[in-house]
Amino acid sequence: MAKYNRNDMALVNVGNNIRKYRKLNRLTIVELEYKTNIHQKSLWAYETAKTSVSITNLYIIAEALNVQAYELLMPYEENVTQ
Repeated sequence: MAKYNRNDMALVNVGNNIRKYRKLNRLTIVELEYKTNIHQKSLWAYETAKTSVSITNLYIIAEALNVQAYELLMPYEENVTQ
């Protein structure tokens, strides 16, 4: 199993949280693209931890998912599902 450094884990947490809240809102990645005006390839890259999310996009995504931005930054395993 590959070891992650702190920055890698932060990317993974954010990506997992975006996916979790997107699914809780019953949105496809295309629907989230429409709501945020962020290309689906970028959203996919965020969800899969291929790239980091800018603070601006983090707030845009959080608003579209009806959560606070800090909730997307929380460690994934500590989040409480709705």
